[in-house]
Amino acid sequence: MTPTTPGQNGPNATEHPTDDLVISPQASTNDADLPRAADVAIIETRTDMAPILATARRGIEETTLTPEAIERRTNILLGDGFLKAGQLDRAREVYAAAGAEIPNEKLIACGDVWLKARHLNDAREAYAAAGVEIPTEKLVAAGDVWLKAGQLNAAREVYAAAGATEKLVAVGDVWLQAGQLDRAREVYAAAGAEIPNEKLIACGDVCLKEGQLHAARKAYAAAGVEIPTEKLVAAGDVCLKEGWLTAAREVYAAAGATEKLVAVGDVLLKVGQLNAAREAYAAAGTEIPAEKLVAVGDVWLKQGRLERAQEAYAAAGATEKLVAVGDMWLERRDTFCALKAYEAAGAKEKLVALGDLYVREGKSAQARLAYGAAEKLSAGT
Repeated sequence: MTPTTPGQNGPNATEHPTDDLVISPQASTNDADLPRAADVAIIETRTDMAPILATARRGIEETTLTPEAIERRTNILLGDGFLKAGQLDRAREVYAAAGAEIPNEKLIACGDVWLKARHLNDAREAYAAAGVEIPTEKLVAAGDVWLKAGQLNAAREVYAAAGATEKLVAVGDVWLQAGQLDRAREVYAAAGAEIPNEKLIACGDVCLKEGQLHAARKAYAAAGVEIPTEKLVAAGDVCLKEGWLTAAREVYAAAGATEKLVAVGDVLLKVGQLNAAREAYAAAGTEIPAEKLVAVGDVWLKQGRLERAQEAYAAAGATEKLVAVGDMWLERRDTFCALKAYEAAGAKEKLVALGDLYVREGKSAQARLAYGAAEKLSAGT
């Protein structure tokens, strides 16, 4: 009997297998057949032990045994059910109540349940109770199942227990293919092997394609080489296409690809990330041209995104555009933002006019701000 799938009852879902059992009675008068008089199976719903015991008894009471023998055989049946569910401790209890010892073949079968459920220690305990060790071929077979299912930690554990070095290397290779250098190193070390340089480079390439420059450099460094410029540029192209702009900028910068960096900066401008765009241009050793800043500001202005338009115009020093933005803020009755736009534009007359507006509205504090900004501009000139 195998454990249930993850998320259900059974060793796959909890620390120990479920004790959910159901018994289907089959009458028998042959004493040798009595342990098979009921078929014990794992079920997916929680079941109380009392109904289980009653069901087992009904199956055995159809025989000619004494009540004491019925009780003994019932306990053995329940013990067998626990064993099939991987519940060694519970099985021991009911077998002891029956005054019986668990047969070795059943202990081994219980260990196999745990082995399939990725619980190596519990499997070892069951096998040890039978006085034997888990055969290497069973350990390797279990590892193969979990490796195929992507359960790499479980596969590694049983392969290590089996001393299967080639299998351990296979687990390490899966980690390398996933760009997980540190985990691969651990598994290779358990196999007493070193990761070949070509596999380290392949791992670095995986990291590059995912925009993980630091991890890629680490893998290449372990191979004793640097990442070729053409690979960096190609990885940057992938990142740019995927919209991973920060990663693209980082990879292009490592490659010294100035034109590519400018392209990233332009994309960042279009999405309104002015500071990031500046960083991309700076990495390329240049500044964002004023005409590009004005062009992107016009786009944001057309879309009614005044904050972004104002930021772009201010960076470009486009005073007339800033005044236009200030006027739009006034139309929206946002006089504070209008003040900031006029101030950035150096528009003294607009600031004075705004101060006059504040006076008419009885907002003396705001009026002082507007007049003060105009005075600073006058002092600066």
